[in-house]
Amino acid sequence: MANTTKSEELQESTAGIVPPVITEPGSVIAHTAGNGALPPLTLEELRARFFEGGAKAKILKMDWNGIEFDWRQPTIEETQKAQDEEDQNFMVTLLIRHSYMSGTDQKLFTNDDYDMLVKMPLSGEFQAIVRAIGQTMDLKVEEKAKK
Repeated sequence: MANTTKSEELQESTAGIVPPVITEPGSVIAHTAGNGALPPLTLEELRARFFEGGAKAKILKMDWNGIEFDWRQPTIEETQKAQDEEDQNFMVTLLIRHSYMSGTDQKLFTNDDYDMLVKMPLSGEFQAIVRAIGQTMDLKVEEKAKK
């Protein structure tokens, strides 16, 4: 997929997926799977599946100069708050707020570490972490860096 657009990639990756069909307004939603129709879902069942699937945050295993840690995907609200803080570097803020010692609930950084982190050299390892975070959140990291 090297020379394809995002739209073309999306079309290729979703080929063969049949969208749900609304049978009656306010009623149920019919859905199909490979072998044919499944029993229709009620609105409540559809919503439950939507929120159940959306509630699973990704955890990335990171390595920075031989130090392993976990980075946990933020919520939509947490991401928006980080973006709204104009005097902060968005990616460093996300790194501070969502990095944990591997396999624990112990945060790796505190807000006091911000100044030290932004003064570190822009190494390839840091750029790899930023790219991984951006890909997990489907962000256009390079576009944000230019602004």
